[in-house]
Amino acid sequence: MGVGHGVVGFAAVAGLLAGGEGADVVSADTLLGLDDQPAHLTGYGPITAHTARRLAADQSGTWRRLLTDPDTGALLDISPHRYRPAQRLKDYLAARDDVCVFPTCNQPGYLCEPDHTVPFDQGGPTTRQNLALTCRRHNNTKQTGTGWSYHHNPGGTFTWTTTTGHHYTSPTNRPWPEKPDF
Repeated sequence: MGVGHGVVGFAAVAGLLAGGEGADVVSADTLLGLDDQPAHLTGYGPITAHTARRLAADQSGTWRRLLTDPDTGALLDISPHRYRPAQRLKDYLAARDDVCVFPTCNQPGYLCEPDHTVPFDQGGPTTRQNLALTCRRHNNTKQTGTGWSYHHNPGGTFTWTTTTGHHYTSPTNRPWPEKPDF
């Protein structure tokens, strides 16, 4: 399909989407340049393969890249290069953590926010391995320069480290699988 057939090129969407958010849904074959099937820009419509490849490669944007299988349409990958996690990832965290991951805190997960273990602005990706649910109080404890930090442990626990070097590990109600299936 060409531009005249309802598929829009890069120049037509660049100004419209500047500063906005979008999901560029493109097959793996198209992304790899093996075919030129159009992609779909959520909230906008079909776009050319060339435009999709340019958007997928754009590290300055706020795109959530969704990579799909060309035969089944199944989701293969979600871009970790965006600060806010997708709803599917939030749902996973809510099921996995169900309360704030700070030891002794029982704030329900639905009142917590996803927090990057390795801060996003320091290269931490937005993935299930780098996110955990923390309540506002314990998120602020980590964020406000108090020297507190935490990391994920195998099996699903989290170890928090204080400014004095003491370590506290939170229990888990749901052990993590070694290789999650998504």
